[in-house]
Amino acid sequence: MQRDVRVIDLPLPVRYNLISVDAVAIPGIGTGLHAANDQLGVQFAIPVPVYGQIRDLIYYDRDDEGTGVEIWLFRSSVVSPAGDDAAFALGDTDLLNVEAVIPVGSFFDAVNGQVGREDALGIDYYAPDGFLYGLVKNLAAQTIVAAPQIALRIEPASDLK
Repeated sequence: MQRDVRVIDLPLPVRYNLISVDAVAIPGIGTGLHAANDQLGVQFAIPVPVYGQIRDLIYYDRDDEGTGVEIWLFRSSVVSPAGDDAAFALGDTDLLNVEAVIPVGSFFDAVNGQVGREDALGIDYYAPDGFLYGLVKNLAAQTIVAAPQIALRIEPASDLK
């Protein structure tokens, strides 16, 4: 059977140039039990272009917990973040600076660690000083045996050249 194959040249719109940001360790994670709805570690900063789009997020769980978390990203530094293993709570000023909240709940198990990945997010952001600031909210109890054990990576896409 002979098939008629045609090549169709379609123009594809390209809006962003993908930029990969190296994994950033979440600082200040203490060992021991971290309860649900507590903050995991302390505030961290991710260098990004001033404008862009968060396309993907990878959460590296090197402690092998596989426990759901929320990654809270802010356009400026959080005024009064909670400390590690304290109840996650934000003031009104900090709520107004939220750029994104990304839940990570599905994990791929690699025996000694796990990876949670959220793809095709398409979240536009504005980071006036070239950083997105982050906090991690723990969604279920987990016991950390060595700190820091978790790092994350976002891939912002920016049309700045």
